[in-house]
Amino acid sequence: MDEDRAKRRRIFEALASKFGKIVPASFVQNPKLPEVDRIHPLIEGIYKPAWSNYTLSIASMLKSPYHDQTHFHSDGTWWMHYSPKAGGITTTEMD
Repeated sequence: MDEDRAKRRRIFEALASKFGKIVPASFVQNPKLPEVDRIHPLIEGIYKPAWSNYTLSIASMLKSPYHDQTHFHSDGTWWMHYSPKAGGITTTEMD
């Protein structure tokens, strides 16, 4: 496994206890966990850390002018119709 993917795995493992829970914005911006600088800066919709080749997180707010739609598969994977600021809807798949 390459270092980028290994670091992402460690980050998600560190965050697993928070999955499905409501957390304050301050936690998302600075979770104060080893190896996790931030989950998302809450400035733009997509957050791709400088160290990674891939997106780490996508923020889709309840009060959003965009029409994002997340769809979940029974195996735990999901995909999203993400509506960016400009252009058409794109599809992103995550696992």
